[in-house]
Amino acid sequence: MVPDESAGQNYTCSTCGRTVVVPSESSDDCVLVFKDGFPNEGIPYDKEDFLAKLSERFFTGHDLIFVNGAWIPICVVYESPAKPEPPPPIGDEIATTFAELPPIPGVYAETMKNSPKMKSNKVKFLLTHVLPAALVLLLVAYFTLFKQLMNKMKWRGSYVMVFNPDAKDYTVSLSGQTQNLSANSSCVFQDVFPWFSGKKNLVIAEQGGAVAYSMKVPLLPDYDVIVSPGGKLKFDTFNYNSTNAIANESVKVDSVVKELSENLPPASLHSVGGELYDIGLKQHVNSLDNQIFSSAQYSFTHIGLVRSAKYIEKRKDANLDRPGKPELVHGPLKFSVSNASFDFAVNEKSSPFIVKLPKGVKLPSAQVCEAVRKFQTDNGTAEEAVISVHPSSKAEQISVSYPEKGAKLQAVMEFRGDLSSRQHKYSGTWKCTVVAYLSGADSGKWQWEWRFNGKLVPKYSSAPQPPIEIVYSKALDGSETVAIKNGAR
Repeated sequence: MVPDESAGQNYTCSTCGRTVVVPSESSDDCVLVFKDGFPNEGIPYDKEDFLAKLSERFFTGHDLIFVNGAWIPICVVYESPAKPEPPPPIGDEIATTFAELPPIPGVYAETMKNSPKMKSNKVKFLLTHVLPAALVLLLVAYFTLFKQLMNKMKWRGSYVMVFNPDAKDYTVSLSGQTQNLSANSSCVFQDVFPWFSGKKNLVIAEQGGAVAYSMKVPLLPDYDVIVSPGGKLKFDTFNYNSTNAIANESVKVDSVVKELSENLPPASLHSVGGELYDIGLKQHVNSLDNQIFSSAQYSFTHIGLVRSAKYIEKRKDANLDRPGKPELVHGPLKFSVSNASFDFAVNEKSSPFIVKLPKGVKLPSAQVCEAVRKFQTDNGTAEEAVISVHPSSKAEQISVSYPEKGAKLQAVMEFRGDLSSRQHKYSGTWKCTVVAYLSGADSGKWQWEWRFNGKLVPKYSSAPQPPIEIVYSKALDGSETVAIKNGAR
């Protein structure tokens, strides 16, 4: 620490002024320390004195101590003492900012209360806190009370029609109402007035209580909803007002009239049915399997939504039809053209239809009339009792259907007619039934029946007479038969 030749000499400290004798060798109880402000060669301390000053935090861990010929930080050799906890405050705390000072009673508080800044803060608080809260309360009151009352006064409710796609019975719950839903049928929730517009829970449960379907249904005033649970049912959409768009179109019936007049199989009915199917197909937009349909997107004119008597009374002048929306249909849609009407179903060409006959068409055919006359002649009917059967011009339309799942085509005509003999007049109804077999062993064959049912009208007596029935049949093999019952002889 000092040169060996300095041993035994006196040394005066430049800091404290003390004079010490330089020992001939270093003592273990002496440490040489350097800190800021000390001379470059450091200051020796008695070890006990050094440790006392270290505990008093006179020295820090970053000050230097001379060990083994090198200066190193004190913290390497000795652990610095922990920083003592600050003493608890005595008396009131001293304010560190002006804002923490209490107002001067009677002077400062009153001054701050009436100051422009304080008034401005009050106005700002009212505008940013009180007013918005008041507006929220008013809006809540409007949507829950006032708007609800107005909707009821104007009878602006929602209708929800629920279809059942399954072969089992359910119960349906919506907005506090419950209805029974029979298998493969539908039910309607009429005049639903929810407190809040928006989506509501609709639950479809089995008879035992197990939930089969659950969904959110949008309820809005004057808007209706169709529900197809699970999207299991198919719905079709058509161009809006398509039934009027095709009203002036027509189908060709000349060939049908010619065939009926000549007592030939009316095979042209197949072509008429094909024309009608093509007309309906042009109006078809697409097929959908959605779970929810809203009248905001679709028109429900042909869906069969049943309105309540109260609704009809209150809203008789309301026009809820929304032009431009596609028509939503479940099942066949009835169309009409100028001379026919039909039930159109997508992918079902065997749909029933009705064809109007042009005016002046005379039926039954001459062949039928001749067959009846011949039957009377062959059976020896007296001349005065021979019934004169002649074509009538009262036939108006033909109804065509496809029974037995489309295995047959059946055409039916009914019209009033009069028959007469020399002594009597008969008034009644003609009914013609024509059946074509479309499949099986008899495919392509036709079967006919002309039937007249009427009453005998005496010329000179009002006494009641027994009814008369004339039946003309043409079998699949082309053979003809005639039968006359009750008073024909």
